[in-house]
Amino acid sequence: MDKAYIAEGRDIDKIDNTNQNMVCLVSTVFAQQNGLSIGDSITVDMYDHELSVSTDSENNVIYRRLPYLRDWEAKETLTYEIVGIYKTQDFVSSKYHFNTDTVFVPESTIPATMKHDDDKPLNFANSLILQNGNVEQFYAEAAEAGIPDNIFAVNDGGYAQYMKSLRSMEQDTKTILAVSAMLFLVLCIASLGMMTAHLRREAEMMRKVGAGNEYARWYMLLCQLPWILLAFAASVGISTAMYPRLMKVLEEVYMVVRPRYSSISAAQAGMLTGTAVGIIPLEGAAIAFASAILILIVLCCVHFERRKHA
Repeated sequence: MDKAYIAEGRDIDKIDNTNQNMVCLVSTVFAQQNGLSIGDSITVDMYDHELSVSTDSENNVIYRRLPYLRDWEAKETLTYEIVGIYKTQDFVSSKYHFNTDTVFVPESTIPATMKHDDDKPLNFANSLILQNGNVEQFYAEAAEAGIPDNIFAVNDGGYAQYMKSLRSMEQDTKTILAVSAMLFLVLCIASLGMMTAHLRREAEMMRKVGAGNEYARWYMLLCQLPWILLAFAASVGISTAMYPRLMKVLEEVYMVVRPRYSSISAAQAGMLTGTAVGIIPLEGAAIAFASAILILIVLCCVHFERRKHA
């Protein structure tokens, strides 16, 4: 199982909970996207999450979180200081994870009105990290083992709402990457072969006037290298500039649902843009394809320029 761990700072401890210290943990992705670091403060909206709690002295505490049945409205906003930054796996590459928008705070700092308890709030609770999309299977297996499902509070960060779209997008980006990689290889071989054919004639002329073979090979390499580097740098710049716009289009095409409880911007909360590190195949494909096109254009210009002066 992939694990979440503290990458910077410290964890929340019992002293924080006892003293109601307004401290929190955020993910590395969330911190990077918002320019946050240890010691910074953030505001956290508290929502009515429909969590019902009842205390039974014989059967311990029984609690369960109800599914997302209605639109949530922020009831209160609190300010927390970041004392730790945790690292977890990305959505696309990992089956076990926390939502990168998840913020952990001491239980004692949550307003009593947000806890919806009949007797008293939970003193502690054991947590399980399930494979995404398998909550119902977990309930079924628990029932087979004689464990009632009303002792579990499920928080999947809204994953079930966009799981299908995310998986479709992942498969499509892999296809795009494969096709673009093939185009990249074909165009690069064709364009570099074209330039090499021109340079061979010049290399032959150099040999005739006394230049050695090694000198001629270096000459061919140094003639091609600047154009290749220039085309690659330009393609990276173009791809980087177009990347956010492409992500926005993809969110509309795949109808990715944004969690209703999130108060951060859509560019950060969207499953595609919020975890851009998991969409590297698409960005890599765009860079590869743009590189090949620009290299071909440059070398075609060189080809026709030389023919004109031949």
